[in-house]
Amino acid sequence: MTGNPWELDPKGWSLQYLIQQGKKGTDPLFDGKLAERALRLNELRQRIHLGRYWFVGSNRGDRFDLRPEEAREARETLDQILRELIRWLELHPAVENGAKS
Repeated sequence: MTGNPWELDPKGWSLQYLIQQGKKGTDPLFDGKLAERALRLNELRQRIHLGRYWFVGSNRGDRFDLRPEEAREARETLDQILRELIRWLELHPAVENGAKS
């Protein structure tokens, strides 16, 4: 992304970019370990979507590449991300007009 990405349409933001931004600043949302898990979650999501697209377009009768351990990992990672997001929002309450106090 060029320029200030926060001024662009949020529909153009990538999950990978948002995770990288979450590691920055004086009080980052993610530590390095959680950021790596979140990036892994993004990779799993992309593989699943690609697999679904490939499977739907296939007439060969192939099966999905199901990996239940990845689903568990994704759920645990998402739970941890949400807990960290809630913690961060509690530490940085928004005031009227979204400005910091």
